[in-house]
Amino acid sequence: MATTCTYTFALCLSLAFLILGSSASSTEADILLSFKDSIQDPKNSLSSWSNSSNAHYCNWTGITCSTSPSLTSLNVSNNLIWGPIPDQISQFQSLRVLDFSKNHIEGRIPESIGSLVKLQVLNLGSNLLSGSVPAVFVNFTELVVLDLSQNLYLMSGVPSDIGRLGKLEQLLLQSSGFYGQIPDSFVGLQSLTILDLSQNNLSGVIPQTLGSSFKNLVSFDVSQNKLLGSFPNDICSAPGLKNLGLHTNFFNGSIPNSISECSNLERFQVQNNEFSGDFPGGLWSLSKIKLIRAENNRFSGAIPDSMSMAAQLEQVQIDNNSFTGKIPPGLGLVKSLYRFSASLNGLYGELPPKFL
Repeated sequence: MATTCTYTFALCLSLAFLILGSSASSTEADILLSFKDSIQDPKNSLSSWSNSSNAHYCNWTGITCSTSPSLTSLNVSNNLIWGPIPDQISQFQSLRVLDFSKNHIEGRIPESIGSLVKLQVLNLGSNLLSGSVPAVFVNFTELVVLDLSQNLYLMSGVPSDIGRLGKLEQLLLQSSGFYGQIPDSFVGLQSLTILDLSQNNLSGVIPQTLGSSFKNLVSFDVSQNKLLGSFPNDICSAPGLKNLGLHTNFFNGSIPNSISECSNLERFQVQNNEFSGDFPGGLWSLSKIKLIRAENNRFSGAIPDSMSMAAQLEQVQIDNNSFTGKIPPGLGLVKSLYRFSASLNGLYGELPPKFL
């Protein structure tokens, strides 16, 4: 009798879990279909999203599920989809990847998106999002990639709670409507490899200890803003730094010789600022440097003959500064160099034959 009761209980329990799982699947499928009904899909990319098909919703285009099943990835990028982000997206509690990039997604980012606490990738880049960005990022403790770039209609300060995302590796906010200062809290982004805040309306100074906080940084770009102050301290604390973009701002003062410690640096762009003082000599001889742009500043000093050590150098633009001295013979030894522009300076001497 006890065995029969135990078997009956186990059967009932299994049926209960089956019904709950079916109900959850039905809810997720219904939300997806509701989203499809609220958007325009000119490429018919979501044609597989249909209750009339035999395919389970986990097999629909752009959908990935766990074995539960529950939705873990929603990727409908690059489909020219037009419409808003639905509030009901908060019900996808197991979601790890949300990618709506390269569409025409419009309207505000809903605050309900903050319920997706398991997110590792949030990519809303290259859309038509507008309004301010909600302060919900403190919930995304697992987030590795955050991309809100190329949303020209956003009008928002940079949320300071982004600085609490200790696992974040890529922060892409370029070419959107961000304004105000770079939050001091960004010093907490110690896993960051790529930071791109370029082409916004950011102002004020770069937080003093920001450079020394990014030990894993590969690319740092804050160009084309309204930033001012001095060159970021200890930016070479990241030994793997390859790209440094500070151009088209209001930075001033000198660039420290410690920039030569960025031994992996490939692209150095500080043009269109108010920098002054001797240009750091060590920069010319970095073995991996490919691009130096420093035009339209007030740099002085000579170009050292040691630039012949920059075996991968391709472009140099230092026009409209106060460089002086003789054009070094080493310039002609850089075989990869195809552009050297240094007008409106005090340089003299003969150009190497390869430039004549």
